[in-house]
Amino acid sequence: MAWGDDESIYFVGANGRSLLRVPVAGGELDTVWNVDSTAFATTLWFPAPLPRSRGILAILCRGGNLCPAGTELIVIDLRSGEEST
Repeated sequence: MAWGDDESIYFVGANGRSLLRVPVAGGELDTVWNVDSTAFATTLWFPAPLPRSRGILAILCRGGNLCPAGTELIVIDLRSGEEST
């Protein structure tokens, strides 16, 4: 869980497969990004907002909960929802 400078709290959903946000003042939960299981990705870990709300830095696990295919450091663009490595 992390607090962004856009006054949102970011966290990984209970299933580990989505990045969610909620306004600090309260309000509706918003799904920012979902794990693409077709790309052999399984779990998102440790979201950290970048300065000026440019994106979210996170670790993406590939190939199961124990990450047999390794991990990747990714950035999720908050405007487009696209992931980059």
